[in-house]
Amino acid sequence: MVVNPTDGGSVTGANTYTHGTSVTVVATPQTGWLFVNWTENDVNVSNTATYTFDIVSDRSLIANFAHDIYSINATPSPGEGGIVSGSGSFYFGQTATLIATPNPGWEFVNWTKNGTEVSNQDTLKFQVTESGDFIANFKLADYTINCSANPSNAGFTTGCGFARYGQEITVVAEANSGWEFKNWTENGVEISTEAQFSFTVEGDRDLVANFDLIDGIEEFEGENAIPDDYFLSNAYPNPFNPETTLRFGLPEESTVKIMIFDISGQIVRTILNNSVMPAGNYVNRFYANNLTSGIYFYIISAQSNISERNYNKSGKLLLLK
Repeated sequence: MVVNPTDGGSVTGANTYTHGTSVTVVATPQTGWLFVNWTENDVNVSNTATYTFDIVSDRSLIANFAHDIYSINATPSPGEGGIVSGSGSFYFGQTATLIATPNPGWEFVNWTKNGTEVSNQDTLKFQVTESGDFIANFKLADYTINCSANPSNAGFTTGCGFARYGQEITVVAEANSGWEFKNWTENGVEISTEAQFSFTVEGDRDLVANFDLIDGIEEFEGENAIPDDYFLSNAYPNPFNPETTLRFGLPEESTVKIMIFDISGQIVRTILNNSVMPAGNYVNRFYANNLTSGIYFYIISAQSNISERNYNKSGKLLLLK
């Protein structure tokens, strides 16, 4: 008797027998193999592993075996969480490779089989010894939305924290007294000038709410409640760090512009921008926390709204930090 293929199994019953004797031959498959049939001279003589017959002549029997086929199935849970690959049919001892790929906004958790975790790696490799149904488990990703105030004492933010992919959240920047909101930035790039900023979460974010000190304009009591002429005093103190004051007077209701320039002529601060102001004495507290040390210039331009009087004057500032 012959085993085909030779590693498919084993047979018993080969021997020398007397004419007419009842003979039983048995084919036993190895692990991972299946018995197919008994053949003789390429003719199927039995489909059962145990084959009994009366012997009347010499016989040359072949026990045929075939690999057992196992089914490996992989599915995602939930279905929208991701995709899986590697399902199919395998021989005993073959290596199966299952791969779980999360969709945007989802994270891979683990592989389970019959409710039991078998791996927390997204790629699962194993030798096939039986059929099996594997589940790739996913969960919605949690992202961190960090917010901070710049400078830290200028204000505070709300609405930040943990969020899910696709969730719409609103972050809010609120200024402390003496400060005003400027903009939201991320990695140094402006993303919004609205203190209340809404967006859809697609990943971790690191947002900065930027604030500027308010350049306050206040009235003050001068020698005369209403000055006789326009004036702009020298800044005091000067040099300064980081605050100085500018005093100016308007004899008539005027349209006023006050700006601060750096040494290259670039505007670094607009204190008043064609603002209509009544006659009176005023003081401006100028804060330069966000400016670097150096020379700056202040310019006032006032045009009376009552007469043809106008006024222009400039001065120099020295910021030392």
